[in-house]
Amino acid sequence: MSVVDLTIKGVPELIAKMNQLPTQVQKKILVGATTAAAIEFQEEARSLVPKRTSQLERAIRVVKGEGRTPNIVGAKVVLRGKHAYLGKWMEWGTVAHLIETKTKKTLWDGNRAYGRRVQHPGTRPRPFMRPAVDNKMAEAIEVVHRFLERHLAWGDIPEVVVKADGGSE
Repeated sequence: MSVVDLTIKGVPELIAKMNQLPTQVQKKILVGATTAAAIEFQEEARSLVPKRTSQLERAIRVVKGEGRTPNIVGAKVVLRGKHAYLGKWMEWGTVAHLIETKTKKTLWDGNRAYGRRVQHPGTRPRPFMRPAVDNKMAEAIEVVHRFLERHLAWGDIPEVVVKADGGSE
C-alpha cells in the first residue's frame, strides 16, 4: 500500500470563512466539494475495473449527503446495485473453496456439468478501488480546492499542497 502525506496550509482561515456561512450552506459546499473529489475517484475506478462485462463498472457509484454520524456530510465512492458483490471478490480475490449444490443434482455453468461438488481454485486479486485513490489523490485535492475557491469567492482560499511519498506500509 502506498503512503501519501498531505500538507494543508490555511485550514484555520478556511474554517473561519466557512463559519461565517449558515449551516445549510456549509453542508452544501462540503457535499459539493467532496462529490467533486469522489467523481475523480469513481472515474478512475471505472477505468481500472476489469471489463469482462460492464456490470461491475456500472456498480461503482458516488453517494452523497449526510452520514450516520450527526454533522458529518460528504460524498463517497461505493459499490451499489445488483452486481456490487463482485467488487470485493475482484478487489481482494478469493481463496480456494468448495462449491456444493443444495437442491440440484449437478452444478452447471451453461456449457458443462460438474457434479454435486466442485473445488474452486480461487481467484487472484485485481484491485481497482485502492489504485484509483492512489492515482487520483492529487487531482481530487485540486478539484476540492477549485470548488472551494469558486464557492467561497471572497478573500483568498488557503493553498493546498500535496506531497506524495512513494514509500509503502
